[in-house]
Amino acid sequence: MANIMIRKLSEETHSALRVRAHGNKRSVEAEIRAVLDNAMMPETRSLLGQDLVRIGGLFDGVNLDCAMPKPPKPVKPPEDEPA
Repeated sequence: MANIMIRKLSEETHSALRVRAHGNKRSVEAEIRAVLDNAMMPETRSLLGQDLVRIGGLFDGVNLDCAMPKPPKPVKPPEDEPA
């Protein structure tokens, strides 16, 4: 993980972060991480599982047959013919 040092943060911002962190039962450092994580998440984030459920719903569900195929039967090598 990367580390960042923030210099010259205004006292008002630091105070607001402390209040917000206290309200969320987090440290100021954890609150800053949460704020940055939320700010960097795309608003239209797509999660594969949610997309699959949505697509399956369009077709009244999907039957996923996950049975393993039977292995092929072994083939006997040809016997040498007598000369």
